[in-house]
Amino acid sequence: MIEVFENKIYRVVEKDFINNVDLLIKALEKKEPGDLIIVFTKPIPTFLKNLDRLISYQKIQNRLLVWVLHSETANQLPAEWTCVPTLQEAIDYIQFEQMQRDIGF
Repeated sequence: MIEVFENKIYRVVEKDFINNVDLLIKALEKKEPGDLIIVFTKPIPTFLKNLDRLISYQKIQNRLLVWVLHSETANQLPAEWTCVPTLQEAIDYIQFEQMQRDIGF
């Protein structure tokens, strides 16, 4: 369910937890706090309203939540959400933010 990259970057695919956000949060609680990438396999996510608890969890942990999805879908999401078109861009974004966090920005 959760793929682990270096520097506590975690990746999940939305289809793996679409009906059970609580299960994902419980799995994250067993790990060290980390930044999270969610990859959408569908062009338009239909369950975003159910993600409030996940978004809150990441904020409490002071960690990022980055969405990987089609650019036309990103326009339908709240402006404060970080959306990128590829997994590599998500990793790069998080690594840059981690460096800033480490030096106190």
